[in-house]
Formats: sequence, C-alpha cells, structure tokens
Amino acid sequence: MIYRRYTAEELQALFRAIDGHLEAQAELIIIGGAAALLAYHATNTTHDIDVLNDIHAVEAAYNEAKKETGLDIPLSMAGVAQVPYNYHERLTKYEELLLRNLVIRIPMFTI
Repeated sequence: MIYRRYTAEELQALFRAIDGHLEAQAELIIIGGAAALLAYHATNTTHDIDVLNDIHAVEAAYNEAKKETGLDIPLSMAGVAQVPYNYHERLTKYEELLLRNLVIRIPMFTI
C-alpha cells in the first residue's frame, strides 16, 4: 500500500482549518515526522500526524477541516512512543501559525 505524503505547508493548512472550526481551546502534542517538518524544518514529508495526547477535543473540527481543505491527513494518538520521563518540561509551543484556539506543542530534544 502506498501512502500519500504531506508537506509542512499542507499540515499548516490543516491546522489552520482545524483552528477555524474549534469553539474552545484544544491542544495537540505533535511527534514524529509531522514534528520534524514543523519544528525542525525537515525537508522530507510525512504520511500522518502522530500526537501524544487524546484527540477527542479536536475530532469534530478535524473532520470539518478535512472536508474544507481536501486534506485527508491521518491524525491519531501514537500507538507506541518512547519519550524521556521529563518530556513535558521540553514542550514548546509551535507559534509559526497564528491560531486562536488550537495549541500545538512539540517536544524539543537536544543532543
């Protein structure tokens, strides 16, 4: 099976649309390829958006945003993720988009 791959710009378009459909503040903690594209400006693409937290608060807005944008980017809680015990201390708010209700956080890792 071949998965469609998405760019940082497409992820941003979907996040803007999700934000536009939210009526209250909601948070997504993005990891994986989507985080690499957004926070670390990776040049590759991703086939999904993996998050560490529950997506229930954004599900309705996400479904509307997919219809609005035509971007059917899979968004789900990561089935398996290994993060440092103190990763909450390393969460950084993704501020490249001016969003009203959607708060995107990305764990920043140092070497």
